Amino acid sequence: MSNVGFISRLYHSIQENRTRNAFCINNEYYTYAQLNELVSKILPLINADSPTRDTVGIVVANSIYTYATILACWFSGKAYVPINRYLPLERNNTILKNAEAALLINCTGDVVEGYETLRAIDVDAINVSVAGSLNLTQNIDEQTLLYILFTSGSTGVPKGVPICYENLDAFITSFDALGFEIKAADKFLQMFEFTFDVSIASFVVPLVYGACTYTVSSEGIKYINVLKILRDKQISFACLVPSIITYLKPYFDRIELPAVKYCILTAEASNVADIQKWKPCVPNAEIYNLYGPTEATIWCTVYKFDPSAPKSYNEMMAIGKPLLQVKAIIIDENSTVVTGSVKGQLCVAGKQVTAGYLNNAEKNAESFINVNGELYYKTGDLCYWDEEGDLYYCGRMDYQVKVNGHRIELGEIEAAVRKLYAINNVATLYKDKDGIDKICLFLENCEDVDALSDTLKKVLPYYMLPHLVKNMESFPINNSNKVDRVALKELV
Repeated sequence: MSNVGFISRLYHSIQENRTRNAFCINNEYYTYAQLNELVSKILPLINADSPTRDTVGIVVANSIYTYATILACWFSGKAYVPINRYLPLERNNTILKNAEAALLINCTGDVVEGYETLRAIDVDAINVSVAGSLNLTQNIDEQTLLYILFTSGSTGVPKGVPICYENLDAFITSFDALGFEIKAADKFLQMFEFTFDVSIASFVVPLVYGACTYTVSSEGIKYINVLKILRDKQISFACLVPSIITYLKPYFDRIELPAVKYCILTAEASNVADIQKWKPCVPNAEIYNLYGPTEATIWCTVYKFDPSAPKSYNEMMAIGKPLLQVKAIIIDENSTVVTGSVKGQLCVAGKQVTAGYLNNAEKNAESFINVNGELYYKTGDLCYWDEEGDLYYCGRMDYQVKVNGHRIELGEIEAAVRKLYAINNVATLYKDKDGIDKICLFLENCEDVDALSDTLKKVLPYYMLPHLVKNMESFPINNSNKVDRVALKELV
């Protein structure tokens, strides 16, 4: 393909904005020229150590090295898979094996052990590397993979979602079509972990516009860190998880953020009442709810919040209309397309949608459907249309949930417990006194709850660990002779 699209835009933006700031990380600024130099140093390391394999593992950190390494992978025509060193080692190695990564780049600045089967490059090697040439001569076509993210799997094995150049380029095209007035002087917030695809939008979008990305430290209390950066750095484009706003509710009367032009809500359902109260904190901002599964490349629908007449279902803000490069339909339990206000499963298609899970034919057959010759991804979300063509989100159709933005299969937690202790257990979702989604794990006749909880910390990511554990002599049974999950949830 010709050198057009977002990769070309990235390249030209880096070259044309050399004196401008590209990132502010831990209060230290990095110009586009510095970013260019670092990417140029990493390029020859990637090409020398992984000349034929298409995937590079990156042990990520809140550092300029991580962002530069991602860009170097793309300019080398390779995909990256992010590795969070704080997640279980066994899980991380499974991810790297499934992604067929041969090279691991450690961007943490610390020694990371347990990945001895891979060739490794660290920050010290990058610093002494001789810079190569950053150009657009690499062989990148529409099907070149750019990244692979692994989401929770009900069998206990994470599912790999490969996103190619065509997918991400289509997303950038869709984003441009939203008509946001973005200039090089704008300041973008990046509060998401690298295992979240929203992290990609949070730094790629500002880079293609020549703007600056302000990242949020993972140390300390996150919502306080977010608020400090929003206020102190005069952020103009803020992409937030709604739970951050919920945590900030006690401080609303003291929060004034007039610099915010656009406030994006994403990664979980937005409570309309909370957003109504949040609006005076960002008096000059337009507020948008952007929805999308990882399989559809970051965001696939958009709803502009109208404070005078907000659309919602059970206080969950509407998710709006499909983006430019996305098609959406709703199907019933018989996989028949339904229209009007009939509720059903939301399915999406178009150039943003992945071609399928990585090496997982069984899951692909379950999660994708062909409608009139076009492949649709079944989101598992219950939705319906209104008369104005807006989509309403009504909740999950299965046991997959979102907690603090992390998409979690409750079945994966249950599978881990069964594998370790062979006891009946049910993971369910509940809201705490502040309205925040939390996970409760019910155990049936467990002899040592504390030991089980300690063991789970070694096998599950921290964001999947139950916030509450309840042990019972026996579970309630419904009329179908199945565990009554509704009754259990009422016991939280």
